[in-house]
Amino acid sequence: MKKHIMIMKRSLWIAVALMGLCSQPVVAQHISVKTNVLSDLGLVPNIGTELVIGEKTSLNVELMGTVAKPWGLDMEMAMGSLQYRYWISKRSLTQLFVGAGLKAGAYTYNNKNGLYRADMAAAEIVAGYAWPLSKRWNLEVQYGWGLLMRYANDMPAAEGVTSQPGMKYDIATTSIGVNFVYILK
Repeated sequence: MKKHIMIMKRSLWIAVALMGLCSQPVVAQHISVKTNVLSDLGLVPNIGTELVIGEKTSLNVELMGTVAKPWGLDMEMAMGSLQYRYWISKRSLTQLFVGAGLKAGAYTYNNKNGLYRADMAAAEIVAGYAWPLSKRWNLEVQYGWGLLMRYANDMPAAEGVTSQPGMKYDIATTSIGVNFVYILK
């Protein structure tokens, strides 16, 4: 799992560097920090930032992962995502948006039936809406759907043998979010 965390840290630095290169004319009021309340309720801490890169476009970066055993489950997870968003309203960070994104991560889950491990990646299409709550606070909902790819290494305990690892593909929901957003100045 430490290998996956190192990969996530490198990915974060690359995303931050890309945001810096793409956003030279951006002023501070076009940067926001957010957290997904649904992940927080699932005891999976997360943080995200959104940077306006054009009049109606933004780049959203989010990281999440477990720090303890959520709900008493023997589970570890780390994931990061990068989304390009086009805001249909008159300006970024308000009202309706659509976009495309990439996600990558890894998880390990151990229960009475066995140990489940997978590295995963997803390419998604997202849509959402942001309601301004005040000058600096927004409530944002989003839904993502796309291709989910997993390299799974499942080891069922009941059979006592390791299953063959391999790639698995699904068309699935890739993200659901209810985010509290704070717009920095």
